[in-house]
Amino acid sequence: MKALLHAVPAPLLAPLFTILLLATPVTATDWSAVGPDTLNVTNYRTSEMGPYLDLLSTTGGLCLNGGSDWEVYPSGLPCWDITDWSADTLLVLLGIGTFSDGIYRFNTSSHEFTVEEYCYIPNFFFRYGGTRYAGCQSGLLKWDEAEGWTPIADFLNIPCLDMAGWGGHLAVSVAGNIPGVYTSDDGGVSWTPPQPGTPYISNMAFDQEGVLYGIFPDSSWSSGLWKSLDYGVTWEVVFWSIDLADVFVVDRYVIVAWRHSYLDYEGVELLVPETGELIPMNEGLPCLSINRLSTNDLVDCYNVIACTEQGAWFTCDFPEVDVGEPPAQLPAGFALTAYPTPFNSTLRVSVTLPGRADLRITLLNLLGREVAVIREGRVSEGAHSYAFRAGGLSSGIYLLRATVPGRMDEVRKVVLLR
Repeated sequence: MKALLHAVPAPLLAPLFTILLLATPVTATDWSAVGPDTLNVTNYRTSEMGPYLDLLSTTGGLCLNGGSDWEVYPSGLPCWDITDWSADTLLVLLGIGTFSDGIYRFNTSSHEFTVEEYCYIPNFFFRYGGTRYAGCQSGLLKWDEAEGWTPIADFLNIPCLDMAGWGGHLAVSVAGNIPGVYTSDDGGVSWTPPQPGTPYISNMAFDQEGVLYGIFPDSSWSSGLWKSLDYGVTWEVVFWSIDLADVFVVDRYVIVAWRHSYLDYEGVELLVPETGELIPMNEGLPCLSINRLSTNDLVDCYNVIACTEQGAWFTCDFPEVDVGEPPAQLPAGFALTAYPTPFNSTLRVSVTLPGRADLRITLLNLLGREVAVIREGRVSEGAHSYAFRAGGLSSGIYLLRATVPGRMDEVRKVVLLR
């Protein structure tokens, strides 16, 4: 029997995120609030499967903005991560070490939380290609259409902390008796456990060239930022520091954050990989106790969102430093599909990218003239799905085109049949 947690909305007035971005020019070191600054924010996401939503997971519940005011929906348990599931449903991770911990569905119309799968102390969601994962203290779960959330045997009773992927390579950081990083070179079909002596890694992020960065958390002689040049198998230290919270990659920028100040380190800082230099980005950031770093892929600029103990904060202005040239091309792994075809009114377009890129998806007639723009802008790594409504187009054959400048130019024939 499914358990229900009824959420009571508590409206909180704050500027709409998207309007704020358009109306307020971002100057150097300017941080703008994303939602109320009274919340302890654990992560930021966006939902694209239904109406656009800004999503904040917080220690008090879920906070949403769908175009008017921000609203908080108390969950009874701390919320650690969010992902979209369908047009009217989100998946959220709720838990604090109780028998109620797990994956919950949140209905954006009824505002009810419904338990989907119990799992002890859930930590993260991760999507790679068309596969969904959820990590928790008791292992790694994988979504299967036939069987639902299924534990992966390699990770049974192993605390899973974070997950990252790049070009078919996957990495899962684990704690427990043998901490380290499990790796897969075949997209998650098989897994290799960490080698003896691998550092204890929590949060991770791949850069554009496949270098994996990870933090050794807490306060020990080995705490600091580490990197791996072989997708998580072996590691070397970048710099030593305690109380690191997260590492995040935005395009060619590697950004690190601290939970608490340590010596000269605090808040959010930009790492220059070539020199090891750290450049603070904290001027104007109201709270320097960082929980997590995130980004909004739908904003037309490179940006980072600092999720802090006093709200979430956005900036798209980075220090002017040389972070190297982008790689000549992304690794293999592009995919473009469209269904159904023929379609009557709505076409579902799915695209997979092996790395962050500027994506443009258009529809052309047989004369090569552009009749619609389905998606245009910077898109994150992995699989994305877009719904195109034909509107006033007449029946006939059309060409669906997806391009990444200099890297991808794919065309598919689709048929509109009224």
